[in-house]
Amino acid sequence: MKKITDSGITDFLFVVFLLVSCNVIKAIPGNFNNSFTLNGRWKLESANTGKNLVGATIDVSAIASNAVVVDKSDPQDGIKPGQALWKQISADGSSISVQVLRPENRTAYMPATITVLNADQIKLAAGATDGTPLVQTWTRVIE
Repeated sequence: MKKITDSGITDFLFVVFLLVSCNVIKAIPGNFNNSFTLNGRWKLESANTGKNLVGATIDVSAIASNAVVVDKSDPQDGIKPGQALWKQISADGSSISVQVLRPENRTAYMPATITVLNADQIKLAAGATDGTPLVQTWTRVIE
């Protein structure tokens, strides 16, 4: 049987200390990017185009890599509950990219970028075919 040495215990404790320190840093307010998750329910608070979608809620799932409409206020816009509003969600460092349903064509998707404003608010921005960029602000629904 191998004997555990003092240096082995010291090394082990040092590694544990580093791991605990990293978790403490993540918990510091204002350092939300390290622990931010897009998963959950989000509500559209504002939009410069497709305003009839304001008030809609979506469920975001990293496993499915999409955001599905749960509820919306205007049934005339052609979007149905269960329809994917965002697809192909991916994160690369501090950038989150998605394919978002086009406001002027509810069957096609276009590339967009999500900016984290804080732990419970994001901004989605994309170009549009009519020359007007799509800008939406979403707020996390806390139940």
